Amino acid sequence: MPFHRRQSGKQTTRGADVMSDVTVSPGFAPLSWIERLVAGTVGLALLGVALLIAVSPPQKQVALGQCARADVGCVVTVDNDLAPFAGILAGVGAVASLIALLGVRFTRLKIAGAELGYEENTAGLPQAPPAGDEVDVPADEPVEQEHEEADPVEIEVQEGLGGRAPSVPISVTRLASPIAEVDSSFLRAYQSARKAGQRSHFLTHILGPAKQPGQKYSVAIRVTGHKVSAFEVKSASFYLGRSWGDRVFEGKRGSDGRFGIVTEAYGPFLVLCEIEFVDGSRILLDHYCDFDMGSLLPA
Repeated sequence: MPFHRRQSGKQTTRGADVMSDVTVSPGFAPLSWIERLVAGTVGLALLGVALLIAVSPPQKQVALGQCARADVGCVVTVDNDLAPFAGILAGVGAVASLIALLGVRFTRLKIAGAELGYEENTAGLPQAPPAGDEVDVPADEPVEQEHEEADPVEIEVQEGLGGRAPSVPISVTRLASPIAEVDSSFLRAYQSARKAGQRSHFLTHILGPAKQPGQKYSVAIRVTGHKVSAFEVKSASFYLGRSWGDRVFEGKRGSDGRFGIVTEAYGPFLVLCEIEFVDGSRILLDHYCDFDMGSLLPA
């Protein structure tokens, strides 16, 4: 049973020029230069008005109550009490100016709710200690081995696992012993080899509220480098599956410089992404876009 619904006549994936109905990523969305200019102009104008009111508030004339007639000199000029209004203008102007500087439109502001949702959804899970400083072993440092040991990893190439034609070979990796019995130096080496095999690039995703009827979340999928990678990404092509018409969508750079796309779905799915680097080499990555983080979004 497919987990995703296609909308007839409307495509909800962003990344290539053929895609329409641009959806925003959760929390914020990038602004165009025109929107930034307008926000900056409005922000400076509001700040200027607030400053003018604070420094030189408008005045009004009032007659003293003890005078019998106002025309005998009992009229005085006093300042209007507009300090609260000036404060509101200054706050709105500061927010508009900040949005113009950051170049993003905030679509969600959540302070304590995420913490509460996190605690509820992780109740009962074992707690591992916080991460410490990572110590990198120099590449030219020799690795000492006291004796030859059997390789803890077994890699088997299997075909026909997907149950569909054509038959596709997939490598299945297993440990010869339970992971708790494997030397930590080997596990670190395996981590390093995995990162190197993918040139320190991975797929990540974040969730946001859906805009289309029948969909559950907006999903932003991005190519994320681990720390600083020596390989620069030239392009990224995403395949989401049959529910998207078996199409391949070209990603674009976002405001943070990462390639990605945004789509909408009503169930988790597996995405494939081919990354092309500037040197012409290519790798194929996969990533499971789950909906677990959706419980932290506002209802």
